[in-house]
Amino acid sequence: MVEEPRASRKAALKAWQTRREKQPSALGLGVSELESFLEVQTWLKTVSPSTRAGYLSALKKFCDFSRKAPTQLILERDREIKNPDPNSRTGIRDLVLDFREYLEKEGYVPKSINASDGAIRGFFTSVLGRAGMVNVKNYRNRQVSTKKDLVPTLDELKRMLDVCNLEEKFRIIFLAQTGMRISDALRLKVGDIQRELELGTVPLAITYLAEKEKETVGESITFLASDGVELLQRYLEWRKHIGEKTTSESPLLASRTKRGTKPLSQQKFNKMLKNVAVKAESNLAKHEKKVRK
Repeated sequence: MVEEPRASRKAALKAWQTRREKQPSALGLGVSELESFLEVQTWLKTVSPSTRAGYLSALKKFCDFSRKAPTQLILERDREIKNPDPNSRTGIRDLVLDFREYLEKEGYVPKSINASDGAIRGFFTSVLGRAGMVNVKNYRNRQVSTKKDLVPTLDELKRMLDVCNLEEKFRIIFLAQTGMRISDALRLKVGDIQRELELGTVPLAITYLAEKEKETVGESITFLASDGVELLQRYLEWRKHIGEKTTSESPLLASRTKRGTKPLSQQKFNKMLKNVAVKAESNLAKHEKKVRK
């Protein structure tokens, strides 16, 4: 029973070494070949099924980068930790740090680099125990988001409003003027603004419970300016005009389906915003083309 995995491991290692000799620049082991190594099998026992594919992919990249098979990496780390000279125990550590830098240069986002980094270090620990732990600090940019700030400039906002329909325009203006989080605005009902709207108060005060600060701040208040109030009135009239029966319990920012009206989801709001932005850019490109002519 023990001989079979050892035989398959030797076969995989020999195949990898043969390919490396013939094609020094080849990427090396495939994922299925990686799984035939006893060290990898030991490691995968500590990995949850949901992360298995991602971890194997990370190990494949690391093996390709280092041009070493899993057995070679483990044996090298094992020799290091048994070496009495502390200065001679940093080979794998330096390789892990170089791998981080390589992934950065390849354009991987911090979250992916951090996940790969954790997978690789976990590989050594799961096989060699605590003694085999690669003692390096966590990836410094692991919490950094590389997503661009999606808050539009004033000019971009104007261009977007030029291509919006009434409902889209109200959604954008409402969030821009109140400064509310999308998640908080999507929970508002018509009844939350109805009383102030009927009183004709301008700017219109909106009291709401911010989800993220409800336990520390309690109720928050924000305001909708005069042009926003005018747009709100037109928007509610339009909803009545298309046959929608609005009540105080109706969602303020609504989405319409075959089954009726329901609160707009954040996913649909983001999709709408993206479509409007694309439309605005397309409109700008057409305008610039006319000007050049």
